Amino acid sequence: MPFNSTELYKQICNEHHRACDERLKMFQGWCISLAAFAAAFVWIQKSAKPLSWIVPALAAVCTLLMLFADRRSRSAIRAAKQVGEEIERDPLSGIPVDQRFFCRLSAPPRLTHSWVIDICAWMTVGLLLMATVYLVAYGGGLPQ
Repeated sequence: MPFNSTELYKQICNEHHRACDERLKMFQGWCISLAAFAAAFVWIQKSAKPLSWIVPALAAVCTLLMLFADRRSRSAIRAAKQVGEEIERDPLSGIPVDQRFFCRLSAPPRLTHSWVIDICAWMTVGLLLMATVYLVAYGGGLPQ
């Protein structure tokens, strides 16, 4: 079966777009979840302070789940970049150097999305776990 780089390039572009869109939706869902946990925390502080530690603990678990899901999607994004770059570098593809999308993406990374997501997620988990420990130690009371 002959190799059709044009069709494969279209498929890879679509796959890259889908994986990036999936990543964005995961990130948006995580942000919405954190906002919902914040609202739940305010409510539980008014109605059942001793149980308020549950909210940051659940938020930390939610953050870890988002982080692991994001790590899973990274391989799809990376694979699409690699295949797209190989197609662009193939002289038979006919893609001019100044119009190569994937080759530009694989430039030496300065600050990648993955790195920023990792740092934000791990900082969030750390802070949420510290809040959980504090709330357990002080019976749900907050400093005045």
